[in-house]
Amino acid sequence: MGNFYSNHFIQAEGVPQGSALSVTLFIIHLNQILHHLPSSVHGSLYVDDLQMSCQGSNMNLIERQIQNALNKLVAWCNNNGHTISPEKSRCVHFCRKRNVHLDPVIHIEIYIAPVVDDIRFLGVIFDRKLTFLPHICICGRSVRDL
Repeated sequence: MGNFYSNHFIQAEGVPQGSALSVTLFIIHLNQILHHLPSSVHGSLYVDDLQMSCQGSNMNLIERQIQNALNKLVAWCNNNGHTISPEKSRCVHFCRKRNVHLDPVIHIEIYIAPVVDDIRFLGVIFDRKLTFLPHICICGRSVRDL
C-alpha cells in the first residue's frame, strides 16, 4: 500500500486462501469432477458438496455402479490434491417399497459409508421414502401447528 510492500514469498501451488480468485478457481477446478462419473451415475455439485445418485431395480447393479463411480472420484481426488471426507459421507437408499432390496454397502477406500434414513442436501431433507416429512416438520412440530 503506497510505498509499503509485503514480504516476498514463494507460492508453490494454488492461490493464497482468502484471495479474490481462490473461490472462483476452486469451483472451476472442482467442477471437472462431474466429468469423471459414468453415464449411469448422476451427480450434483454445489461448491464442495457432491451428491451422486443411481436408479434401477437391481440393487447389486446399482451398488456396483455407485462404487465404481466413487472409486473414480477418489482416484481423481488423489491425483488432484483433494480428499473425500469419509466422516461426512452418507448413503441413503430411496425406495417406497418395504424390504424389497437390501441397503447398499458403499466403500470410500477402507471406510464404509453409513446408510441413513434421511439426509440434508442444500437445506432440503430427503428421507428414504421421499415423503419430505422430516423437512416439513420443524423441531418436532408439523406445519399445521405453526
